[in-house]
Amino acid sequence: VKVAPRPRSVAFLPNGTRADVPSENGATLTVIDVKGRRVVKTVKLAEGTRPMGTIAAPDGKHLYVTTGRTKMVLILDTVTNQIVGSIEAGPRPWGTDGPVDADRAAVDGVQAVGGAVGPDVDLLLDIHRRLAPTHAIELSRRLEDFGIYWFEEPCPSENMEALAEANRQAYEGIQALAQRR
Repeated sequence: VKVAPRPRSVAFLPNGTRADVPSENGATLTVIDVKGRRVVKTVKLAEGTRPMGTIAAPDGKHLYVTTGRTKMVLILDTVTNQIVGSIEAGPRPWGTDGPVDADRAAVDGVQAVGGAVGPDVDLLLDIHRRLAPTHAIELSRRLEDFGIYWFEEPCPSENMEALAEANRQAYEGIQALAQRR
């Protein structure tokens, strides 16, 4: 699915039917029908906005989009695809953080997306170095049953030994699944 230049993240609604992709250089948010694999709408954001991180509310009614240097988090209504509010977030909000049970939300999201697109589509996850090594290993194990093909950058690279161990253990199960196909 083609989106505007420099896509920065993706957020799925809890039911897995919709993906939202912010494009930093295009100042847009692309709304994608996951099952149909097509763009539903491209939401133009304010000029100068550099959308980066996205996360859906647990009920799926709103999407939160960080805007980098504009110091705001935009709130999008997922039914109307309209910006309904904003929150001042301080200097350079780039990423987002998940709900309290972020692991359960991640597993539920992967399961929903996998169910929506079917078994013929490979699932690729980029974790953006957000997890501690032990957390990356645990999450990868919780995701093994969903046929994850790619589990990229699960934890920061400052501690190369810990990263290597996380990658070895995380990829072990994922590569075994890829070989079974």
